[in-house]
Amino acid sequence: MRPGATWRNRGRGDETLSCDVLNEGTIEFNAVRQDCGDADEIQIRSSVTGTQRTWQGTGTFSMTDVDVQDQRVAGSPTLPLQILVNSGTDSTNNTGWTFRNTYAGPYTWIGGDGQRWADDLSWSPIRPTANNASTNDVLIFDGNVTPALVVEDVPSQTNSAIRLQNGIDLTLHANIGGSTLTLAGATGNDLDVPANTLLTLAGNQPLVIELTASTIGGTVPAGHVAGQIIMKDDKHQLIGDNANEIIFNGANALTIDSSYSATTHPFGEGTSGSVIFQSPAVAVFNHGLDPFGGIGKSVVTFNEGSTARFTSTTAFFGDGGPMGI
Repeated sequence: MRPGATWRNRGRGDETLSCDVLNEGTIEFNAVRQDCGDADEIQIRSSVTGTQRTWQGTGTFSMTDVDVQDQRVAGSPTLPLQILVNSGTDSTNNTGWTFRNTYAGPYTWIGGDGQRWADDLSWSPIRPTANNASTNDVLIFDGNVTPALVVEDVPSQTNSAIRLQNGIDLTLHANIGGSTLTLAGATGNDLDVPANTLLTLAGNQPLVIELTASTIGGTVPAGHVAGQIIMKDDKHQLIGDNANEIIFNGANALTIDSSYSATTHPFGEGTSGSVIFQSPAVAVFNHGLDPFGGIGKSVVTFNEGSTARFTSTTAFFGDGGPMGI
């Protein structure tokens, strides 16, 4: 799969592999079962029983309700470090595939631009708990459904994951008084902003997205940003509660707009090393306080090949305090 490309198998239809899989786009298998007691309707198999097929690449792997046998991931340092299957079946001889028994949706946004988050009919299937969600909910925003939209009145709630796909341009506005969206699924993909997608936190009410689940095996991040995140207008934040929680590797990974709050650290003041910028990620800080969390803090790490650009004196700190650009 090339960057930006999508391979989707929903419903019935088995996959038999006679060679390995290289994915730099999006691969989604979802049997879309109505009853979690039903048998998995998609089987992933090797054309030679007992011969493992290798899955690798920097793309997104989304697997729900699939039956898997004779598959493996390449393993560190080659990505992915693992592939997570929600409510699936391990039919043996799989290496690097992790199976979770809980069913987690997903719910896809089908509402129009300007609709409220808590509108049950804006989700498919209908999400009657949109204002008081199940913590297992996986929420999908798909550019093939609505290419660009603003979702209004996002409440404080805990979900399993939020995933963007197919080039969507998504803007979120918080409820009056501000909101926190907590992502706690431990799916290995709790926040996914893939290449060619855009997530904007905007509006005059602060919106915080906080990832709380421990990284899987201490190495697999909960958040992936290969597309772009923009923060503007208020005290919006993206926070990781654990080290290595959020990885940015998009060429235009992050922009802190000049309208952003002058008194806020965009990644909070908490866990050291919770946000990692990898090559070739570029982050631009046009306003706000520094991304590291203040003097003596190291919330963010910029690895070799990544770039941080500061156009605001408030956003740039040295050991002795604020420094001019």
